[in-house]
Amino acid sequence: MNALILGNPNSEAANPREIPDKFAIMIAALAKGGIFARYFNPSYKTELFQILSENPVDLVFNSAYGISDARGKNHIIHDILEDLGLAYIGSDAYTLSIALDKPKLKVKWKKNRVNTPAWIYLENRDFRKGTLETKLNTFSSFPCIVKPASSGNSRGIDITSVVENAEELRLKVGEILPEFGSVLVEDYLGTAEDFREITVGWIGNGPSGLILPAEVTVQLEKKYPVISTLDKEAHLTHVQQLEDNSQWEEVVDFSRKAFSVLNIRDYARLDIIRSRGRYYAIEINGQPMIPDRWFEACASGLGLNTTQYINAIFLSGIVRAISLGNKTVKIPPEMYEVVPLKVFSVMTSTL
Repeated sequence: MNALILGNPNSEAANPREIPDKFAIMIAALAKGGIFARYFNPSYKTELFQILSENPVDLVFNSAYGISDARGKNHIIHDILEDLGLAYIGSDAYTLSIALDKPKLKVKWKKNRVNTPAWIYLENRDFRKGTLETKLNTFSSFPCIVKPASSGNSRGIDITSVVENAEELRLKVGEILPEFGSVLVEDYLGTAEDFREITVGWIGNGPSGLILPAEVTVQLEKKYPVISTLDKEAHLTHVQQLEDNSQWEEVVDFSRKAFSVLNIRDYARLDIIRSRGRYYAIEINGQPMIPDRWFEACASGLGLNTTQYINAIFLSGIVRAISLGNKTVKIPPEMYEVVPLKVFSVMTSTL
């Protein structure tokens, strides 16, 4: 089977011929599962179309959400792949758009009775309409955290994101709202004695999707244990499989319910918090980086190593494509040897 791996034009190596280490690891892992993968990093939509036309493949893995055309307009890559009739790994464009839009996702959670911290949503036009102050006055729960409403990977979050009073809240909103265009002000849960931050991997589709929890801690001592982009990039977080068996079932049940509000496909990662004796859903990363030490920690709870979980994710996409009637995509024989039988059986249960 032939696969295409598309990099992220905004963050990958400047040399388009250079394969980043993470994707070199993915290519090597997939080779063991019988998938021959090639890597490309298109910068513009026209280049993407050229790559797709010159490299016929059975399956595409895309790590970026969108790509620009010559005029600077952004186009959703999964929409492009759908229009071309190409099978790809991951959720569709609509699902990814909701996962990226934290307020919309929180509304869905609230409607489906999934706990999520109290919040207000602010956007740049609140300045123009004169409604910013009114909205801010409706929020009186302190401390609270201020973060971009439509960014992932902790972008826009640092040690100053947690504010303790109304004046600090106004200053922080005024600082980041012009840059990001919209922000979320959310009840901060990190002061509770039973506070725990848990990231939960997902592999699969529908009710049979695998739930893979891992606990996250910040290595540097902070007044408020907030995980920033810097913490992640500098490896200042510690991630390990969830070892508290007494909470495992609770976490799995809550996570499955939180995931179920979206049509998540093949893989994703959910962030939840335990605080004040309850679980709260924070956000879903619909395109988490893989391979990645966070996802690796999640997968280790099921005994999966990097090669195995990467192949399990691709197996999920292959099975889904077959179930939808795709006659060109088949499970490589080598996959039977790489993916553990217990996981393989769950992934193929719909066939």
